Amino acid sequence: MHFSKLTMISISLAGLTACGGSVNSPNETYYEFQNTGPVTSQLTGRAFGYSDAVRIVVGDGPAAGTLQHDTGAITLQSPGGSLSDADGVDGNGDLFDDNNTSNAQTIATLGDNAYTGTYNFVRPFSQSFLGQTFGLGAVGFVGMATNATDIPVTGTATFAGEAHGSTQTTGNWVAAPATISTNFATGTVDVLTANTAGGVTEGISVTGMTIAGNEFSGGSFSITHNNAVVDGTSFGTLANGMFYGYDTGTGGPDEVGVLLSHAGADASGALTILAD
Repeated sequence: MHFSKLTMISISLAGLTACGGSVNSPNETYYEFQNTGPVTSQLTGRAFGYSDAVRIVVGDGPAAGTLQHDTGAITLQSPGGSLSDADGVDGNGDLFDDNNTSNAQTIATLGDNAYTGTYNFVRPFSQSFLGQTFGLGAVGFVGMATNATDIPVTGTATFAGEAHGSTQTTGNWVAAPATISTNFATGTVDVLTANTAGGVTEGISVTGMTIAGNEFSGGSFSITHNNAVVDGTSFGTLANGMFYGYDTGTGGPDEVGVLLSHAGADASGALTILAD
């Protein structure tokens, strides 16, 4: 996360005590994924849900669970099912439900080598439930969300990251550059990302997402192809995001996760964005 100089000054002054005490102390302890101590973290996130048979996104929903850091044990519930793995993530990044049977299996991945950034508090994940007659799936992000009381109410912050997913026009998005600009004073978030393929640069922007607690949602979409506005919204849009972890140097969230989906006569797509 990157704060402007003025923002850092305002936060630092607000945190000073009469005796010149410490600043930027969070209201709870945040453990990074890499932590191996005997502690448990609550996992929170968002995920697209889809039909496993046709891979059509049918909306998004919450993701939640727990991580026992010393053993790696994970529980995870999302639109893709419910999973409990006492052994945690294996060498391939996979999770397998301890209650799997030949007739019903829930599997998941936590982390993705396609992501080029280093994220300490949030990770991409995918999850699927395979039954005898139907299947469900989910793809999104999950991690140690910032406590709502640790969200600043003044200043601005910029998070730089990457978008993954696919769109109708430019196909697969892999580590496409993305910027999330946050104005804590006005309680708004803007998202900007773009991908180039087949001679087309597709830009997706969402402005005016509204912060509520440690989440943000809504906003106005604009889709462009080679800088020309096209209809990528008339059939519907979705935008949801969440703040993660805490940066003691700046006194605010350390990372963010965002889900974007849109559909119109000229363009459609679904993206997962992580940034720090």
